[in-house]
Amino acid sequence: MTQYLDQLITSRVPFACMHMDLDYFKRINDTFGHAAGDYVLRAVAQVLNSETRAEDCVARIGGDEFVLIFVRLTDPVFLQRIAQRMITKLEEPVRLLYFCQCGHIHLNRLPDPRSRCHAFGRGSGALRQ
Repeated sequence: MTQYLDQLITSRVPFACMHMDLDYFKRINDTFGHAAGDYVLRAVAQVLNSETRAEDCVARIGGDEFVLIFVRLTDPVFLQRIAQRMITKLEEPVRLLYFCQCGHIHLNRLPDPRSRCHAFGRGSGALRQ
């Protein structure tokens, strides 16, 4: 992901980033085991991939954290619509031997694309500032 961001910044291609983490994911792993958690992660990946294009990037950056990079898509209204569609899909129960709901998204707009990279480099806490 770092190389992809560097390439976008170097080529001055506009982009937007979303940070997403799953609610209650630790509880799923602790209660139902890592196989259940892996299943949920695959279901989440399908949702994220369904809302992105081939030139976009979806990256898992932690246990239950994802970053999405949208290339040449910076309109905050359109990005908010995408985020809402993803939230709606993620709120649908995932059927294992039980139902669970998870997910929320942080949409951050920073004036300088380079500061996005610095935010990612410092970890997800920097994204919430």
